Amino acid sequence: MISSGFKSEDDFYFVDRIDKAKPWQSISVMIIDIFLRGESVYETKEDIQETGGGKWDRLEASYFLASLPQRYIDDFSNKVFLLADHFELKVYHRNNEVNKIKL
Repeated sequence: MISSGFKSEDDFYFVDRIDKAKPWQSISVMIIDIFLRGESVYETKEDIQETGGGKWDRLEASYFLASLPQRYIDDFSNKVFLLADHFELKVYHRNNEVNKIKL
């Protein structure tokens, strides 16, 4: 995920906005939480460097609808499907498989 522009912080990955956020807005376009067998995975930067990370079986992407301008929805969707393509994953929203348009 790092090679796709994500940054790592404790047990999640994120992508920050390229513009300056207003005080009430989120500075991140999206957050990716990783899980293994239903439990949140905590990987430090050192873990990723040593093992390459990747000990997970589910990713959850979050978009902060109330605290981001609408123009970031496409960025979010593009990043989700970039990850899906990279890791050969299907994308689900509310337990239904979706394509980029539906997301």
